[in-house]
Amino acid sequence: MANSTPIPPATPIPPRTLDPIEQGPAGELAGYLNLYYLPVEDLVLDPVVVNGAVLGDLALRAGAIWVELKLTQQTLKVAEVAKTGRHGTTYQVKVTAQRPQPTPGVLGGLDVLDRRRLLLMARQADGQLRLLGTRQAWLQLLVGTEGAGAASHAGLDVQLLGDTPERGPYYKGLFLVATAAGTGNLTAPVPGTGVRVLDRLGNLMAIVPGGHDLIISSGFRVALTIN
Repeated sequence: MANSTPIPPATPIPPRTLDPIEQGPAGELAGYLNLYYLPVEDLVLDPVVVNGAVLGDLALRAGAIWVELKLTQQTLKVAEVAKTGRHGTTYQVKVTAQRPQPTPGVLGGLDVLDRRRLLLMARQADGQLRLLGTRQAWLQLLVGTEGAGAASHAGLDVQLLGDTPERGPYYKGLFLVATAAGTGNLTAPVPGTGVRVLDRLGNLMAIVPGGHDLIISSGFRVALTIN
């Protein structure tokens, strides 16, 4: 009878733990202030997303430019609801806001947008941008009216809805927006969102919200140049 070698007991595998999640800075501003849109066909390549952020600049069609969707202040809300299914997790994006009583020109412009597939760029109150939508998973605009009674405020209820394969990543690349003076690069916060404080190498040191004081102190005598 052949000798049998006993099988050593299996080494227990330690349970996998989640990597620590980075904590945001103390006193971080919450909410969204501005919303911009772009026809989805103007994005020629899907961006590369690493660690929740887009790498580099978006690859846009020549001449493509973002347009701000003017909304009533402090009514903009952005929600991403996770849904699980046979093909994994998707995110139902729902952007809601309000606009004051429209003019005929506003209604005409909204009628055109109703039939477009859109990408969105939402600006947080701390100045950061988030990209909502992809070339395969865009958002669509739905607009309703309100103000049925004489004592109520007439206006528009604005919704943009869509299902995306991932949460909207942050974007720090080139961001060209239509302005009253033409085309402007609004990578920096627009008026009212805050002031970015950079060191001499261009590194972000702090974001000061509008209406707050900025005090620069040092133990040494320094010369400052404000651009």
